[in-house]
Amino acid sequence: MVQEALTNAARHGTGHADLDVACDGDVCTIEVRNQRVRAAARPGHGLLGMRERVAAVGGELSAGCEGDDWVVRARLLGGH
Repeated sequence: MVQEALTNAARHGTGHADLDVACDGDVCTIEVRNQRVRAAARPGHGLLGMRERVAAVGGELSAGCEGDDWVVRARLLGGH
């Protein structure tokens, strides 16, 4: 998921991408954020694949605009 999100950031964004991983108890959140420059395209196979991989381990994935940034965020639950 991280590799695909960083690839998308390089392909569709500008500047650098920020990666943040935070774990609190049984919950781990992974976030990739970058400044977007291209108009939002329809979801491609990359986002669908990330959603499937995260769901396979019992997690949730969101992706979308937050201000001038594009953010991909996964929330993973431990014990799955």
